[in-house]
Amino acid sequence: MPTLVRIGSRDSALATWQAKEVQRQLSAHNIQSEIIFIKSIGDLVQDKPLQSIGTVGVFTKALDDALLNNEIDIAVHSCKDLPSVVHPELQLCAYLERENSNDVLVSNSEINFLEDKEFTGTIATGSVRRKAQLLAQFPKATVVGLRGNVPTRLQKLNDSEWSGAVFAQAGLSRLGIQPEFSKPLNFMVPAPAQGVVAVACRKNDEESFAECNVINHEPTQRTTEIEREFLHLLEGGCISPIGANAKLLNDKIEFTISVLSTNGDQKVEFTDEFELNDENIAQKTFEKAKQLGAKKLIEEIERHA
Repeated sequence: MPTLVRIGSRDSALATWQAKEVQRQLSAHNIQSEIIFIKSIGDLVQDKPLQSIGTVGVFTKALDDALLNNEIDIAVHSCKDLPSVVHPELQLCAYLERENSNDVLVSNSEINFLEDKEFTGTIATGSVRRKAQLLAQFPKATVVGLRGNVPTRLQKLNDSEWSGAVFAQAGLSRLGIQPEFSKPLNFMVPAPAQGVVAVACRKNDEESFAECNVINHEPTQRTTEIEREFLHLLEGGCISPIGANAKLLNDKIEFTISVLSTNGDQKVEFTDEFELNDENIAQKTFEKAKQLGAKKLIEEIERHA
């Protein structure tokens, strides 16, 4: 009887969906598996902003440890939660096809203020990037913190008098949630790797790598690796308001980046097109962003963190 592949996952509703989707895709290739749930520090500490916990990979380190201790064979992650460089003994072995990478505003009532620069309402988010981009768009708004899994955050919104809260469209879609009142935030540049599910394994585990590689979506791998390399070059962590979104458009790659101050009053943001076979997209984009002051913005944020 074949050995079951041990899939490690957090136990939130979204993480469970992601693990089951990896399991489903493996099963389609006659690879059988079981899911092992593991709590991360990000799940256990819910009463503090993410940036104050002080740990790189707050949602991923527990899964890394389980891999390194041979308690699981592969780990399933929301790729945007991963540090820009994985543990030296681990590797990413598959990227599932990217879901819609947009951020959306969900509200308890009709949303009619997205073009109003004078908007003074309250919007909730636990993301430093989203907060900065909201304040850049709505300088007079109030942005409050919001933590928890998707259903928890939706309930907090429902119980509030906020004008809205920001969610990733991918998370809502994967959970089959269709809020009555929601609108895409087209002015926002998503986090690097937003909407991507990634699978990790040990570097010395050739069998797990080969098994997972059959479910790898190469176009998603290509664009995600550009975004993650740009993030790494900027040396931005969870306290850095960095957006990066690469898209395949026919025979071109369109790459949009956004780097802001934490209060949104300074911004470096642009979109460039590159040839499909250009292997230096992240490096070229980083050099341009650096010339425009993006690196200094990040260094200033890190210095005062």
